[in-house]
Amino acid sequence: GRGGAGGASASSAPAPIFSPEIVEMNASVLLRFLKANCSRENSTYLLHRAAGEGESIRLFDISGISETRQRKWVWWLALCSYRFACRLEQLQQANDDNNNNGARTGCPPLDGATRREYRNRQRSLLRNTLSLLEELADMDSGGGTGGSRHETIGAAVCEHLADTYLYGAATEGDDRAQRGGGATRDDDGSGSKPVPCASSAQPYGGVTADCLNKAHDHLTNGIRKLAPLLSRAKREAEQRQEGGSLRSNSIEIEAISAQLYGIHHKVVNVNLRLADRHLRNYFSSNLIQSLRTAARTLSDATSLVEPAPETFEFDGNDRTTAAAKAAENNNGASDDYSDPYGRSILLQYAWLWEYCGHFARSFAADDLWRDRGHTCGSDLIGLFREVNASCG
Repeated sequence: GRGGAGGASASSAPAPIFSPEIVEMNASVLLRFLKANCSRENSTYLLHRAAGEGESIRLFDISGISETRQRKWVWWLALCSYRFACRLEQLQQANDDNNNNGARTGCPPLDGATRREYRNRQRSLLRNTLSLLEELADMDSGGGTGGSRHETIGAAVCEHLADTYLYGAATEGDDRAQRGGGATRDDDGSGSKPVPCASSAQPYGGVTADCLNKAHDHLTNGIRKLAPLLSRAKREAEQRQEGGSLRSNSIEIEAISAQLYGIHHKVVNVNLRLADRHLRNYFSSNLIQSLRTAARTLSDATSLVEPAPETFEFDGNDRTTAAAKAAENNNGASDDYSDPYGRSILLQYAWLWEYCGHFARSFAADDLWRDRGHTCGSDLIGLFREVNASCG
């Protein structure tokens, strides 16, 4: 009886749905097939199996589709490249978040070599996206649309490219980034120089000057793509208003302005960090140029949000007082300036003048600015006047 019951229990156990050994064997065969055939660099492949064909799998190299000048395929390849690049960024971010939060997901932290490989692959995909978008712009230009239909996506790609230089260096084993930007020194014998307080609070502390310059170029390219779109949208809005049209493109203007503001915000931070690098090394001409660019970009960023009083809460004639209040109240995080747009602009404005003030004090106390930096007092006065005119 017991044997019969035991036999009935054993026979009633459900049969496995699949064999793990067979699945693993098939996956191994497929992986070897892909490694052997997906050999072209920067190419796009499509793996396809039709329904009912069993084990028949076909692999297509679709990179040549863009050479046929068919608009829909060029657009499809551009979006695929962009999505894969964003996916690589998300995988790295998820890995960092899991390891920083102590989550036990079974995924070890990425080493430096793997990060560099991911970063280079991401940049390659983003550059390919820009190239395909430029090809689309040429097609649209030939059709009379001006080639500006996809400029917002192109600007986003430029910003992602800049991010690979701004955030990649700080997570690839650069111990300077782990110690914090304020403690960083260049190996030029200037380690005893005083450091502005702003340098310890700003982003991009572990990013090299070369990466900062490359990121700046990509961000500037993004601005060049978006600025004409915003100007055109504003002109269309004025024409519609004069013509009595009820149609409004305020959402388009707001969206482009927000995207432009984000890029301007990064450009200011990049130039302030470059100013910190140049200040440590007596690179006077580069320092003056960085501070001037930061001031002009900050002025442009302010103009993007000033038309919306519910977003920007202070008067342009009182920015000096507002910046001082922002610096005194926990780096701008006070109750009076709790709006994110206004707070970020005030904080950058305070940082800019802090660097200008530190430059002036260092120039007055250190003769190396005259001997090594070849700077005179009129250069500083001209810089401060320009900064005040741009941000005042």
